[in-house]
Amino acid sequence: MLPAQTLLLTTFSIGDGVSQDDIGIVVTPGPTGNLNDTYNDVFSVYSTSQFSDLTINRVTEQENATFQCKLQVDADVWAYNIRVEVTGKNLQ
Repeated sequence: MLPAQTLLLTTFSIGDGVSQDDIGIVVTPGPTGNLNDTYNDVFSVYSTSQFSDLTINRVTEQENATFQCKLQVDADVWAYNIRVEVTGKNLQ
């Protein structure tokens, strides 16, 4: 994002954009977003006019997934996919 651009809307989803389930949406201005009720305990979202953040609060093997972040910056829409692989021990 260029310094003169403003982030207007962020949508976080589980999936690759073809088949997906929306986690939540953040409308800028306003740092907190609206989460799908299914994901209230699992994820949290945060956004400013310059960046957005998705946090997985309780990581399980179910989070082995592709996540998508779709950003509306001024008149442009950008989508990024990231694959998360959960590894390590359960500390509980």
